[in-house]
Amino acid sequence: MGGGKHVAIISLEELGADFFRPESLRLDARPYVYDSLMDVKKVGSNWILDIKGADEPNRAEAVLDSDFKLVKVTKR
Repeated sequence: MGGGKHVAIISLEELGADFFRPESLRLDARPYVYDSLMDVKKVGSNWILDIKGADEPNRAEAVLDSDFKLVKVTKR
C-alpha cells in the first residue's frame, strides 16, 4: 500500500455558516447535509477545490498548497 496523506481537515470559516445552510432552513434546528465539493484539480503544486453553497448561485474556490494547507478562499 502506498504512503501519503489520506485525510485532511480544511476550515472554511471565512465562508460563514449561511454559505452551507439553505435560506429556507435558516431558522430550523434540523441538520442539513449535502455534497458541497463540485470539482478538484491540481494546478502546479496547488490544489483547486470548487465548492457549491447550499443555495444557488453560492459558489467558492479554495486553493490548497501541496501540503493541503489553505492558501485562500474566494466566493464567486
